[in-house]
Amino acid sequence: MNAGRTTIYLDPKSKIIFLGKAIISEGTTLRCDQDSIIEIGDNFYCNCNCFISSTSKIQIGDDCIFGWRITINTGDGHKVLHEGINRGSSKAVIIGKHVWLAPDCSLTKDVIIPDNCIVTQKAVVTKAFTKPDCLIGGIPAKIIRENVDWE
Repeated sequence: MNAGRTTIYLDPKSKIIFLGKAIISEGTTLRCDQDSIIEIGDNFYCNCNCFISSTSKIQIGDDCIFGWRITINTGDGHKVLHEGINRGSSKAVIIGKHVWLAPDCSLTKDVIIPDNCIVTQKAVVTKAFTKPDCLIGGIPAKIIRENVDWE
């Protein structure tokens, strides 16, 4: 844990774009590598000790809430070599409007969370979802319940 230190890291040509009000609590890291973007919608709240790292694009819609220790990473962290060829990749993470990520969940590259969804505590999301208004959870994450809402 970062013990209260919030960090923003930007490589050249990278951007963090705030489209409105945002509250980012202590211990959180926002990291943009390799000409990447993090775009954060209006009325965003991020709790303590989150790690949000982009090597491509992270897009967060309006009215989203992140619990403690959320991890979002669009890449592999290092080159992934198979028979000497780089097989690693970097793909976007898109989070819709009015999404709640509960504490300790992780989102990997190429993930889409549709509007008005809840991702449960400790879920590991490794794929794109298309249905809005769902409870998503598990390892790996799947739709647990449809037609949900949250306040």
